[in-house]
Amino acid sequence: MAFVAVPNAAKCVVQFAGWQGPFSNTMWFTQALFGTDEQEALAALVDGAFAGDLLPLLNTGVAYVRTLCYDMRSADGPIVTANASAGSGSASSSDQLPGGTAMCITLRTANRGRAGRGRLYIEGFGESQWLEGHFVAGLTASVVTVLQGLHVATRAVSWEPVIVSRQLNGVARVPPVSQPITLVEARNNIDAHQRLRAHRP
Repeated sequence: MAFVAVPNAAKCVVQFAGWQGPFSNTMWFTQALFGTDEQEALAALVDGAFAGDLLPLLNTGVAYVRTLCYDMRSADGPIVTANASAGSGSASSSDQLPGGTAMCITLRTANRGRAGRGRLYIEGFGESQWLEGHFVAGLTASVVTVLQGLHVATRAVSWEPVIVSRQLNGVARVPPVSQPITLVEARNNIDAHQRLRAHRP
């Protein structure tokens, strides 16, 4: 697939390892005229939030590996790495839930429709944190709080959390459109199934 530049944008890929293999989450941010220093600061904030705040909610068999932050303004933009906070989860020592069993977090913007919202699938929880198709009380709220805190921290250093819309009504948007995230929510505590992760060996 050909590279498509996204104006003013950086993409952070947060990498994990679990008993069924690696998995990741991707988040987007924008800042006008950012340089490598700003990119490194963003990567460090994401690294700290996922390791310092999310890992305590994850299973002991899950490891946070690193955050890769890509300059998406050009195909040869710099990539920076942050892994100062790499480590393992500590919330549950029970068996890890199967790959594809995740918590669905909705990212809303001021715009309606599919092009105006995004999702994050957070996994790495243990069986003791899940009961009859539901995550235990309070867990979804805790994950939402982690992401809200990250967004507050990034905005404080001029990075706006966004979703990137590449098409609208079946028509490609060139360049893609970045839309600021206005709300982070978990609509319920039912486990979501992400098919791409379910087929890992």
